[in-house]
Amino acid sequence: MIWINYFFTFNIPFYIYKLKSGDSIIHKSQYSKSHTIIILHGIVYLVQVFSNNETIPISIMSKNNILDINNYKISSKSYYKVTALKDTYLLNFCSKKVKESNHKYYILKYLLKSYQLTLYNQENIRYILCHKTTKYRIIQLIIILSLQFGIIEKNLIKIPFKVKKTDISLITGSNISNVNKIVKILEINNIIKYSNSKLYLNKNKLIINLIQLLN
Repeated sequence: MIWINYFFTFNIPFYIYKLKSGDSIIHKSQYSKSHTIIILHGIVYLVQVFSNNETIPISIMSKNNILDINNYKISSKSYYKVTALKDTYLLNFCSKKVKESNHKYYILKYLLKSYQLTLYNQENIRYILCHKTTKYRIIQLIIILSLQFGIIEKNLIKIPFKVKKTDISLITGSNISNVNKIVKILEINNIIKYSNSKLYLNKNKLIINLIQLLN
């Protein structure tokens, strides 16, 4: 992988760890603030969790995105939780070591591209949250997942990893009872198919729902 080659070549220490689907890591205020994570493979989402258990979705991230929680506001009354939607490999390195490297400008050029990609994915969360109703937040999420990761199977667009209703709840900032209700309605209206946490979008309904979201 290209990132591993860079860090080996320029003698920058790093380590890699794996998150299995459904696994989470938590970042609290007392943790080290000098480490940055690059997603080598997989998909995760990031939420901020407050002491009253309220959550704010931050981003859905995938390959080459940068998970740099140091850039977010850290509070003693909240923490950040990263959850894998599929098996994910993360590369953790010390940003200070990059700045000290003789090749820092070469590496920073590629890090900048990854930051731009990460910002794009954060915009996707804003598109979801701009909708007032749970229904359109969920539809927006499904469309984003379909466009980024979907696989076409006849008249359906398959999301190639499990998306639990608890994940949908956290990513859309909606309570689980509303998610259950809306998923059922979308199934009845033949917009989606949802079984064993596997999610499918009716391809013929994609354009119709895009038009509705834009109106």
